[in-house]
Amino acid sequence: MSFKKAFSAAVTAILTAVLISVCGFAAENDASEVKPNFSPDLSLVTRGYNEETMMHIYTFPDGAEFYASEILSDSENSTSILLVGSESEDVSIIVNGEDGFLEQSNEYFLSTDGSYEVTISHKLRSGSGSVQARFGVTIGAQSTAPEEKMITGRVSLENIDGANFKHRFIDNSEFVTNVLDGETVSYIPKLIIPEKALCTATRNGNIFSMPSSGLITEDGSYKLEISCVDDDGKTERRYFSFTLFTKPTNRLGIYQPPYGYELSAVTLNGEEMPISDKSYIVLNGEGEYYIEYKNGTTTKSVSLTRDTVPPVIYLNGTTNVVFTESVFVSSDTDCTFRVTKNGQTLGEITELSGAGIYRVTATDTAGNIASVRVEIKALSAINPIDIIIIVAALAAAAAAYFIVQKNRKITVR
Repeated sequence: MSFKKAFSAAVTAILTAVLISVCGFAAENDASEVKPNFSPDLSLVTRGYNEETMMHIYTFPDGAEFYASEILSDSENSTSILLVGSESEDVSIIVNGEDGFLEQSNEYFLSTDGSYEVTISHKLRSGSGSVQARFGVTIGAQSTAPEEKMITGRVSLENIDGANFKHRFIDNSEFVTNVLDGETVSYIPKLIIPEKALCTATRNGNIFSMPSSGLITEDGSYKLEISCVDDDGKTERRYFSFTLFTKPTNRLGIYQPPYGYELSAVTLNGEEMPISDKSYIVLNGEGEYYIEYKNGTTTKSVSLTRDTVPPVIYLNGTTNVVFTESVFVSSDTDCTFRVTKNGQTLGEITELSGAGIYRVTATDTAGNIASVRVEIKALSAINPIDIIIIVAALAAAAAAYFIVQKNRKITVR
C-alpha cells in the first residue's frame, strides 16, 4: 500500500471514529432529555378503597384524587393497571416507558409487557405549581385498553344575564345555574340538571341527592359530575363544584375565586386587604370578608364571615364543674350540645341530672367545638372529711355567736 493510500485510510478511520463518538454522545443526550431522572415517591398521597368501583383512591393533601385498579408501591408487578386522574381537579398521568417515550393523559391503561415509570401530577389551583406522586411498575402480560368515546372536562359556562349561566351538552340539553364553577357563595344556589343527564353529586365528600327543586340550602362543599349521551352514543362528562356558606364558618382558610376569574378587591371588617396573587388569598383574620372577583367585564362578589372562636359553656349560669344538684347547660352563642354520662351517650340534651361524670360538648354554627367535664355528686357520696370540716365550721360559728351574745350582755350591765 502506498503512503498516500495509507494516509487516506487513516484519516477516514479517524473521522469515522469521531462521528461515531459524536453521534453516540448526541443520542445519549437525547435519551437523557426524553427520560428524566426518576425517584419513586408516594409520601404525598393517602390511600382508600371504593368497594363499588373496586378502585383504590389516592388523595393529595388538598383533596384532589386519582384512582388505580391495583395497590401502588415503589415497584409494582402486575398483569395490567388502570390509572384514572381526576380531570376536574387537574390530575394527570405521565407514563415514561423503557424506550424513553413520554405520554400524558387523564386516563391510562398499562397492559403491554415492560417496566414503566409513572408520575401522577396535580396542578394546584393557586398557580403555585404542581405536586406529584411517583412509582414504578412492571407489566407481565399483554392486554388491550378499552376504547371509549368520551368528552370530559369542567363545564364551560355561558353568561345568560349576569346572574345565571349555562352549559350546553352534545345532546343540546342545558345545565343552568346561578353559581359559577368553583365559586364560594352565601346565597342559595339553584341548579337545573338536564332531564336525561346522569348526575352524581357529593356534599363534603358524601353522596348527596339533588333536590327536585334544584335549590341547595345546606352549607357545605359540593361536587357534581354530569354526563349526557348523544344519538351517536358519544358521551360528554362535565365536572362542576361550588361551596355554600350561609352562616359564619371556621372553614375559611385559602380562598380561591371561581375558575377563569381573578381577585379584584378584598376587605376584612371594612379594611382593604392587599392582594399579592390574584388567584388566591389567605383569610386568617376573624370577622366579615367582602371579596370581589372579575372575568373581563363580568364582576361578582361574596360576603363571608370567619369565626374560629370556640363557644363558652355555662353550667347553671356559671363555669363551675362540680355540683350536687341538677345542671342546666347553656352557652354564649347558638350551639348544639352532645352529652355523655359515665361514658354512655345521652344525646343532645341541656339538663344533667343524677350523680355521675358527664362530658358536655358544644358545637356552634360556625363549626367550633368546646368540651367540659362535669361531675354531679350525690349528697351521700360527699367525702366524710368534708362533712367533718363542715360540722366543725358550723360548731365554730355557733360558739362565736354565743360568745358575742354573752359579751353584749356583759356590756349592757
